[in-house]
Amino acid sequence: MANNLTSAAPGSRILLVTPTSPWAETFGSQQRTVLLYEALRKLADVDVLILSEGERDEASAPDRPEVVGTLSWREPRGMPYKYAINRFVSQWCDKHLDWRRYRLAVGRHFTTVTKIGWPRHVRTIADCDDIVYRYVPRHDAPLWRMLAAARGNLRTWQTRASLGRYDHAFLSCQRDRNLFGARRTSLLPNVPVGVESLRETPDEVQDRILIVGSLWYAPNRNGIEWFLEKCWPTIAARCPRLTLRLVGAAPPELRERWARNVRTSVAGFAKDLRAEYARALFAVVPIHYGGGTCIKFVEAAAYGKASVITPFVSSGYETDFHDDDAVLVGIDAADMARKCIALAENRQLRERIAASAQRIARERYTAEHFTAAVHAAAVPLLC
Repeated sequence: MANNLTSAAPGSRILLVTPTSPWAETFGSQQRTVLLYEALRKLADVDVLILSEGERDEASAPDRPEVVGTLSWREPRGMPYKYAINRFVSQWCDKHLDWRRYRLAVGRHFTTVTKIGWPRHVRTIADCDDIVYRYVPRHDAPLWRMLAAARGNLRTWQTRASLGRYDHAFLSCQRDRNLFGARRTSLLPNVPVGVESLRETPDEVQDRILIVGSLWYAPNRNGIEWFLEKCWPTIAARCPRLTLRLVGAAPPELRERWARNVRTSVAGFAKDLRAEYARALFAVVPIHYGGGTCIKFVEAAAYGKASVITPFVSSGYETDFHDDDAVLVGIDAADMARKCIALAENRQLRERIAASAQRIARERYTAEHFTAAVHAAAVPLLC
């Protein structure tokens, strides 16, 4: 049950609750946390509570003065309701946090923010960039796909029932806002971090299809294996100069297995993505499952690279990036292979798609736009 400090005078600080550190930006989820933290710091002093699901209920000492606690909770096995308040987390917060200091709390992600029973005087924003989740089937068979879809539908229903507990929610794309409604929600799109202009690279050096992402993540892994099996053999046979480059952290056994495919190299984690994008002819985002909006597509656009993406990826960006204008959407494996071949063989098409995508990314998917959207929602709740 929520802590009822109704007589306490609200403070002026903001509490950011997040499973990822706002001082690390290795992958997309961390980058969004960094952007959110920096945007909130422009409004008030911000304390950070690191809260994530783990193997046990436990608390550990903070490693920075800005961090008020580091907690993990263990979800009971078979828990039917994903967004229930967690007793251990709420009791720890009531005991160790002075709720009177806070006027606003912002939580990343939605599951994380639901674990706390918030005092009534603390206004709340749930950052829900991963609110729609499409589960990866255990096997590529109709029954398993149906079970995965049913699991996703249950999560969507629970989410819709739980959003009303919060004063506001950030959603990462219009698709999600259409699903959950515009009332007390606003768009906060995922934006790439640290993208710099690429130097001109000679055409003969740009010989790669590039796929970037955390390759240990099941939806990314599933997408790569689908592309390697269903698309790459056709592309490689038609375009003998073209190679495939996979960039992102992955277990050694996966990297070794993928590298056995024809003209395929697996780089692992790359500190400097500029060099990878400079060598790329274009990018592919072959994702069919997961949550959020697959930020690596916008990253490629910001770097000035054309992309071929799946309908699932397109659903998060279709209001801005239109098919055959700023991106190419492959509706199935054969169509994706055809469009990859078209980009490889048609420089004019490739440059037209890339220029349009980069213009949109620079106009609408920037840290400045992100900060403005955060402030538009947070300022009224702080007043």
